[in-house]
Amino acid sequence: MLDKIDFIVDIVIKILQAIIMLLPLSPFQKMTDAIESFDFLGFLNYFIPFDVCLTMLEVWLAAVAIYYIVKNLDKILEFVKKIF
Repeated sequence: MLDKIDFIVDIVIKILQAIIMLLPLSPFQKMTDAIESFDFLGFLNYFIPFDVCLTMLEVWLAAVAIYYIVKNLDKILEFVKKIF
């Protein structure tokens, strides 16, 4: 049973690695290069702390993801039982 799970996990990891290799290194490189030329962004960041906003957004998205996982945990477990 564990051999099957290990085999499936290995296949999923290899597929994800192949997909990641197809992606470009940074799709936002052109945008970030253009933003660096603006001098007023430092002043704007003083009034709107973007780093704090992004941290709060990240925590909120993690909380929402955990909520949906816990909410649908019984459905997820039933699906896994049907597979094996």
